[in-house]
Amino acid sequence: ATDYDVGLAIDKELLIKFLKTTQPGAWQSLEDHYSGSAESELFKRLEQALKSASTHKVLRDGLRLVPNIQFSLCYFKPASNLNPDLTGLYEANILSVMRQVTYSSRNQNSIDIVTFVNGIPVTTIEVKNNLTGQTVKHAERQYRRDRSPAGEPLLTFKRGAIVHFAV
Repeated sequence: ATDYDVGLAIDKELLIKFLKTTQPGAWQSLEDHYSGSAESELFKRLEQALKSASTHKVLRDGLRLVPNIQFSLCYFKPASNLNPDLTGLYEANILSVMRQVTYSSRNQNSIDIVTFVNGIPVTTIEVKNNLTGQTVKHAERQYRRDRSPAGEPLLTFKRGAIVHFAV
């Protein structure tokens, strides 16, 4: 969870690793055009995209930067294995799980589990244990009362994780 950027609600390291591995030409173009500020420009544009469109749409459509630099943020499973290049790109997706993710810069509240695709959050999960007297109702209450989405990129509708679970 220490690699997680609270302000962007992204695992920057994983996203950059994914982009450099799967799209080295586009990454080189980004570095050539923006020299020392390539990463900051990428994250600035990603933040703008996530503010104007939902997370799943940005994952599906990718990211466009000037001049004519296009990044895919994830690759979906191809309809068949006939094209090994497409299969390889799909298999290059980096799926990750983080425990106890502090999601706020205003307090130390954390989400029990967050899942990511290439560093972009897709699911938050609050886990409760019947042995300690906690039930799914406690998790639901925690989301409703203790996890205000206002100003929290991970929890904000459209901008944050796509699904929130209480188990």
